[in-house]
Amino acid sequence: ALKRLRAAMNIRDREFTPSERKYAESWLALGFPVEALALAYDRTMLRKGKLIWAYMDSIVRNWHEKDLHTPEEIEAGDSPTPARNRPGQPGENDEDIEYMKRLFSEMNGRS
Repeated sequence: ALKRLRAAMNIRDREFTPSERKYAESWLALGFPVEALALAYDRTMLRKGKLIWAYMDSIVRNWHEKDLHTPEEIEAGDSPTPARNRPGQPGENDEDIEYMKRLFSEMNGRS
């Protein structure tokens, strides 16, 4: 699972550092599949422009508190933040969902 998570997070040329591994292992231990963590990574990148581990951790912990663990549960139960629904940007969320569906399909094909 860690190898698949690294790939989903575009970390291809190195292993996780010890601190990164602790984050990843804790998320997997909470019951998150790689596909859900890929959603958290995508949201982190969209909102911050780079991987900020603490920010991604806050997304994952928030989902855990809401008992949302699968991509389907997250899409159905996590309300979008105002940044995702700004006026003048209709359809942005739909494009994100389609992108993630394509990513999941690609990942499942490699498993």
